[in-house]
Amino acid sequence: MTREITDPDAQIILEIQHGSRDAFNQLVRRHQAAVRRLAQRLIDDEEEARDVAQEVFVLAWRELPRWRFKAKFFTWLYQTTWNLSRGVRRKAYRHQYREKPPQPDSAPSGNRREEIITAERHVAVRAAVAALPERQRQVVILRVYEKLSVAQTADVMKCKEGTVKALLFQALKKLSGLLQTENDYER
Repeated sequence: MTREITDPDAQIILEIQHGSRDAFNQLVRRHQAAVRRLAQRLIDDEEEARDVAQEVFVLAWRELPRWRFKAKFFTWLYQTTWNLSRGVRRKAYRHQYREKPPQPDSAPSGNRREEIITAERHVAVRAAVAALPERQRQVVILRVYEKLSVAQTADVMKCKEGTVKALLFQALKKLSGLLQTENDYER
């Protein structure tokens, strides 16, 4: 039994397959922000994220003439963005490229102090998410940050919905432990 794929991008893809460059531009406009946002979350470098997004759409341009609607285009975009971003992260890790968060010059007061505390919390959460095993990190990014449904996340990750739920449960439990440990050190 073949599962029927209903793709909201199907009509646009058919137009692209018939030679419409305007349709491709429409597809890029529709998905560009989400692709760039996902790459930014994975790479944490705005310029690299723009490069990844551009590469994703170059690959899409090459792939779409042969597109057979076996999966949703959105799913393919997210998988491709994830894979290209992973490659960039590995390359950056090999080169030991790590920026440290800015350190305050003096003891802040009032709102500035709250801003710094909030920024430090964001850094701690990002570090904790980055410390998760890859599949757990992927499910957190897709479900929590990108707000994909369980079904969409399962499609992107090529797994069952139950696996997504289990991975998310494990990831949140681990994040809770990592962040609690972080809080214990600050006291």
